[in-house]
Amino acid sequence: MKVFLERFISGSKEQDSGQFSKLDQLQRQVTAMYGLLSSIYGSDKLVLRAGKLEALQLMRSDRIEERVLALQKLVFEDPTYEALPTIEEIPAILETLQDEIADTIARRTVEEELEKKIGEKMNQRHEDYIREIKMQIIKENSGPENAQTLKRLAILEKLDSKKLATSAMEILRPETFEEVIGQERAVKALLAKLASPFPQHIILYGPPG
Repeated sequence: MKVFLERFISGSKEQDSGQFSKLDQLQRQVTAMYGLLSSIYGSDKLVLRAGKLEALQLMRSDRIEERVLALQKLVFEDPTYEALPTIEEIPAILETLQDEIADTIARRTVEEELEKKIGEKMNQRHEDYIREIKMQIIKENSGPENAQTLKRLAILEKLDSKKLATSAMEILRPETFEEVIGQERAVKALLAKLASPFPQHIILYGPPG
């Protein structure tokens, strides 16, 4: 960036050095710097910036010292610069201003790239959000649940709620001793053990029934 600025500002030096005096070369450098600031901020914004920093009259002056002072105010955004530089001090001041302008251009380039990436991310998230909203609306309006499926669901829930009053085992299980056939001796032995004043553990084995 600094090399580009040096080429842009000092391009006139490539001509015959005797064609312009030192003062003329400084004037051309100052004019080139104003052109750079105008391209960075825009002509209208540069004028407003100069008005806020009390540099508007200095910027329009015919004296190079006052124009350089205005450049200092504009580039460093500091209205407290009051001392007019001498002709001997101007080359060093212009070198410092070139460095600051190069930094400003570099910062603006990085900021623009970041803003571009942020804008792309925000647009992508906005599109994703809109897509989700659309899918939700479509699901609510024309989803798999309709009148027919809801009716079938109600029937299944009603059937699921029905239960048997008694199980098959309860129906087959004997309720009286008379219903136990072929096991009279076993029943009497069981009753004898249960009726004993000293009941013992009873183990039943054998096939069911």
